[in-house]
Amino acid sequence: MSIKRINTLCAAIFSAFFISSCTTTPTSNIAVDVLITSTNVLVGDGSEARALDIGICQEKICAVLPKGQHQFIAKKVIDAGDKLVSPGFIDPHTHSLAELENPETAANLNYLTQGVTTVVNGNDGGDIVDIASIKDKLNQQGIGTNTALLVGHGSVREHVMGRSKRQATADELAAMKALVNKAMLDGAIGLSTGLYYVPGSYASTEEVIELARIASNYDGIYDTHLRDESTFNIGFTQAVDEAIDIVKAANIHLHLAHIKALGVDVWGQSSAVINKVNRARKNGVSISADQYPWQASGTHLHSAVVPKWVMADSQQAFVNRLNDLSLRPKIIVQITENIRRRGGADALLFTVASDESIVGKTLKDVAQERRLNASELVIELVQGAPIRV
Repeated sequence: MSIKRINTLCAAIFSAFFISSCTTTPTSNIAVDVLITSTNVLVGDGSEARALDIGICQEKICAVLPKGQHQFIAKKVIDAGDKLVSPGFIDPHTHSLAELENPETAANLNYLTQGVTTVVNGNDGGDIVDIASIKDKLNQQGIGTNTALLVGHGSVREHVMGRSKRQATADELAAMKALVNKAMLDGAIGLSTGLYYVPGSYASTEEVIELARIASNYDGIYDTHLRDESTFNIGFTQAVDEAIDIVKAANIHLHLAHIKALGVDVWGQSSAVINKVNRARKNGVSISADQYPWQASGTHLHSAVVPKWVMADSQQAFVNRLNDLSLRPKIIVQITENIRRRGGADALLFTVASDESIVGKTLKDVAQERRLNASELVIELVQGAPIRV
């Protein structure tokens, strides 16, 4: 299937529903490739399910009409009975690009079988700089779902200035703006940031505003993993304020990725943040958000608990700092505090690791097995292959 911009896809689907649904004059012999008929159809506008006939011409919905009131000539008829029929779901945060690029998993069946027909990639400021080459590869290979691509601020920043823990120079900012501009011209749907992650965490608010303005010039969106979903740096509510300030300055739509109050320090702040978002919307700021349907989050172990300053510059610099005995006490204290923020060592579950013996166990479990302090175990583990918790 082809790659589509998410806003174009939504417009096409809903235009088909709304325009066709308004046609009430009985017609006959409507030629379609596929006719789907059901007594339980949701059209996606928030209205109740209704009995409808849905005509598909090639890859497009070409008719949505009251069930049984019109005659169709169809090459294939699917009688869904009272089964629920709806537009395909859009998953706005998937990290599924590696699967789409792999011919063995490109069908993306784990999404399709759940009714997801469009996935968004390039979230959290990562993965994608060269939109054109990715589009070409996926189009030539073929993929099972549609995908929409965000250009990642963190990847753009690393492309221009590595993992330097400093503000960008004027020349570096210009280079980043040029990359974002090219990505938007090549079909990106917007700019994503992961201001919690390295190297995005090293960027100033002003840097992000400048890049978001480029995406705004193309009616793109600003999709963000907040700078802080807990008390790691500026605080949860302040991070939401920063995101709102960015989009107001850049005149762009804000999408808050996996919005949540992460960890014991901010539990109970959800209502305040929702109220903050609703106030901004009432004042004219365009905002949307998505949320996990479970009480957990997932990321790499180093991102979860290792201080951001330790990860600056390069992988070798990261390892050197971890093993610098003069820095070790400071690192231990900060890792210990970050573990506490996340609910303790028994709240960190290993989900992906090259050492399969630790998968399914908590940080507390493995620390006890190896007779190590949890923070010391983290320092040991993050120097090896990536581990997810």
